[in-house]
Amino acid sequence: MNKIPCNLIEDLLPLYIEDDVSTETKEIIETHLDECENCNSLLQEYSKEEIEIGSFEDTLPNPNTFKQLIKRLKKWSIAVMAIVLITFIAIGTIGYKIGENSKNKLLTSKSIVKTFKDQGIILSKDNSPIDDEDYIGGIKPTVYSVDNTSDKLLIYIFDSFVIRQNLVDKDIKNDYIPSLKSISYKANNSFLVYKPSKIPEAEDEINSLLKTLNLIDDTVFKYLNDGKTLNFTGESENWEGTFKVKYYENWFEDENGVSHYDSYSTTYPSLKYKKSDINSIGEFTFEYNAGSQKGSSNGATLNNEGYAEPLGISGGTGLPLRNTDQINFTVKWNDKEENFTLKSEN
Repeated sequence: MNKIPCNLIEDLLPLYIEDDVSTETKEIIETHLDECENCNSLLQEYSKEEIEIGSFEDTLPNPNTFKQLIKRLKKWSIAVMAIVLITFIAIGTIGYKIGENSKNKLLTSKSIVKTFKDQGIILSKDNSPIDDEDYIGGIKPTVYSVDNTSDKLLIYIFDSFVIRQNLVDKDIKNDYIPSLKSISYKANNSFLVYKPSKIPEAEDEINSLLKTLNLIDDTVFKYLNDGKTLNFTGESENWEGTFKVKYYENWFEDENGVSHYDSYSTTYPSLKYKKSDINSIGEFTFEYNAGSQKGSSNGATLNNEGYAEPLGISGGTGLPLRNTDQINFTVKWNDKEENFTLKSEN
């Protein structure tokens, strides 16, 4: 294993002090600390201070965000929002360096086309002129038609993960924020942009777009980013909860032999009332604590099936949850409170 750079260890020390890291990560940190005097000194300095780990509140984006984009699709705004949310699993990346088993196999347009074909998506080369705005850092994309339609998939191939990361994050800025006009995906040394030929209007057009986007997202997540899913479950007397984590994490070695860490995870909490007197519940409070992640929903209500809504969906970079982690749920309703723990099924 390569020596782990100090800058990564420094970023992990606050979580290490709070014991909010997995067993594997803890072992890596402690091995480094045994050999590094500087990081050991920093640990002692941090330990003397009262460090608060920043948490974030999970909030579900408001469908109104997309009203201007889909004025004629008000009935379907929540469905469209779900399309956009799901793409974030393939978007965020971080560039930490870490001594781990690096993956040097680069993606090519040919390998991506084959992967899509294996998953039932046929990409056909499109030789139409490319707009100047579609160049990224001077890199010209290869354009494909999707399933013999007018929809386009732009595939950018960079010489390495690091070059892709630097050029894409620097050059595109907000040009490819997910919308119904263009939805982007990052995977290793590639960058993909899906461009529907038109904004859907009719119900069958929306369903068709949903099907295509789900299939593209699933292909990029599972097969280009080697994505994985963890399912946590648990229950109390009156409530049962689930917590799904979709994540990927990969390591890439650059030309200098330094490994770079790339990750993203999205979490989906779910809560259901087990009893039949659903109408007696009214508004209630839901909280969860998953390591360094914390989420809450005040004023939540139950739908007709007994599920709490709305609950927050969150995504971000960093170390994802492990199957050895546990998630603590707290529910407060009608002057009652129940606490229970979710454990991984994987």
